[in-house]
Amino acid sequence: MDEICNAIITKLCDLGELDNYLILEEQELLDAFPTTAEKSPDALREALNKLRANGFIDIRYERENLFCIAPLKRAEVKDATAPIKGEKGLNKFYFFAVGCFLLGFLGSLLGGIIAGLF
Repeated sequence: MDEICNAIITKLCDLGELDNYLILEEQELLDAFPTTAEKSPDALREALNKLRANGFIDIRYERENLFCIAPLKRAEVKDATAPIKGEKGLNKFYFFAVGCFLLGFLGSLLGGIIAGLF
């Protein structure tokens, strides 16, 4: 998870309980951004959309500069290294699929060599 998303999750979990909605102003969420990040409304909305798409938060409504947001159960695990959709991250299935392909290729190559010898 990127720094901005992690900062927003941390802020939400500090302010309230899981599955309880909070009404926050846009500036409150922008203040939670890391000092190195750009504090813009577009960056905030992009981070909120990522968090919603991956099941970390639920947004009941968004009006002007007010947000009604609830951190969900998944937000309880604050793993900053966990990849979320849209970020590059290799998983175990990828390595398994590549391994099967290579073993199958080597098996067919060995089988072709043996068949050619006899």
